[in-house]
Amino acid sequence: MFWKKKIRTLTFEGFEYLRKEEYSCGGQTHVVDEYCHIKTGLEFVLIPAGSFTMGNDRGFHDEKPAHEVTLDSFLMAKTQVTQKVWKKFMPNNPSNFEGSDLPVEYVSWYDAQEFTQKVGLELPIEAQWEYSCRAGTVTKYYWGDNGDIADKFAWHEHNSSDETHPVGQKKPNAFGLHDVIGNVWEWCRDWYGQYNSNLQFSSTTKVLRGCSFNENLTFLHSALNSAQRYFDSPDFKSNLNGLRVSKSFSTR
Repeated sequence: MFWKKKIRTLTFEGFEYLRKEEYSCGGQTHVVDEYCHIKTGLEFVLIPAGSFTMGNDRGFHDEKPAHEVTLDSFLMAKTQVTQKVWKKFMPNNPSNFEGSDLPVEYVSWYDAQEFTQKVGLELPIEAQWEYSCRAGTVTKYYWGDNGDIADKFAWHEHNSSDETHPVGQKKPNAFGLHDVIGNVWEWCRDWYGQYNSNLQFSSTTKVLRGCSFNENLTFLHSALNSAQRYFDSPDFKSNLNGLRVSKSFSTR
């Protein structure tokens, strides 16, 4: 179960406090503190510490077994990294679909790591990503169990015209995060592996989460779920793959 508790306003090096906001989605409502990362200008949400059930026993084989995870609080970007932000710090814009407010794509995991190191941020670990996506929900999707209303929350094969779209246009989840599902897959820090094995320690691929703008219609009602996982080699580049950044701090 998600732990609901009052979070005091905190300060973090490199971030400016912006506001307190309330978001509702999927039967969950949260009041969160929002921050601006001074170097990049990206807005972040302080995700509260808590426990949740990661995975899905009724999903794809690599989503099993569902298991309990407990996390400290951390900051998560409200949107995917845009091309405008990427170009401030990286030598070129690799994206297939060009536009300042479009998510940067055609980036490898190594490219994503280089970017995060330059700006003093991180890729989220996979558990942080799913916890942020679910935002306290235990339903199939972070907006509930009704896949027929996915258009309100995600860019996918049905509505994307086979291309990316400016970030932040779809409704946010209950933590205020946009495009957590759809638009581009998001690299995570972890090596990919089965939850109940040690494969992740010898894997040659990295985890991706969140699906992309061309998620296949046939799998629409399963692939857009909060537990969906994917993987690619860390040097692989695709116009389906981008990133969302995070930052872990001790708040104890």
